[in-house]
Amino acid sequence: MKKSGQDKNSVLLKQTYSEALILKRNELGYTQKEAAEKCGITEKQYSNIERQECFPGLRTLANMVIALEIDINEIVNLTVEKGYVIMDKE
Repeated sequence: MKKSGQDKNSVLLKQTYSEALILKRNELGYTQKEAAEKCGITEKQYSNIERQECFPGLRTLANMVIALEIDINEIVNLTVEKGYVIMDKE
């Protein structure tokens, strides 16, 4: 069941960002606690983002991308690989 106010795009963005975080954290060999510390947030906040309970605000998102060295292309590629692209080709 969809939570109110969530559209398909926001759900897909959460899923893709969550997957990118998990892949990158594992690649770096970090625990959630270590990743959270690098990102300047609590372990609970980090865990909630990975579990798609919430999506980070812009400042936190930027800190996470920088701290974990996530390339935006990684997120775009995951989106395409998972078939999440929802734009119609003309």
